[in-house]
Amino acid sequence: MSTCAIPHQVDDSVWILCGFKNGASGCISANRFSPGVSNPIEIYGTEGTIFVSLESFNPFHSVPIAIYTEKDPSELPDIVHKYFYPNNYWDKIGKDWIAIVPPRDNHYFKQMDAFCEAVLESKPPKVTGEDGLKALEVVTAAYKSANEDSWVHLPLKEKDIRFPRY
Repeated sequence: MSTCAIPHQVDDSVWILCGFKNGASGCISANRFSPGVSNPIEIYGTEGTIFVSLESFNPFHSVPIAIYTEKDPSELPDIVHKYFYPNNYWDKIGKDWIAIVPPRDNHYFKQMDAFCEAVLESKPPKVTGEDGLKALEVVTAAYKSANEDSWVHLPLKEKDIRFPRY
């Protein structure tokens, strides 16, 4: 974590390396100074890759979801076939990048609708307080790791974590 571009003393850039119990690894990177491009989530697995662009509009005009797999199209979930978006109308799903374009709804409205539905209809929320607590635990662990210059294991056991003072 560091202050790179914003003139105020804040963490405006972060890169977190994660190791998982099953041996997988991942990274989380974010900054507050780059223009919003695609806010991607990329997942690389043994059977393919998933790319999700969280912003509908960006200079690269990427599709919201793209997957790469060498699996036979008959092995893919129905949702892939339902929202497959070919470059040409005659294209078929093959063992290559597959563009997926689900309906483009405003995700902020969807979040608000889900919240209102949970409150008005007494339904459990789709994202719980526990989900938020787990996200906060990752952020807290990142600060702990930066302060101690070492790996930090989750769940955290410490009661008092020092956050930076600006």
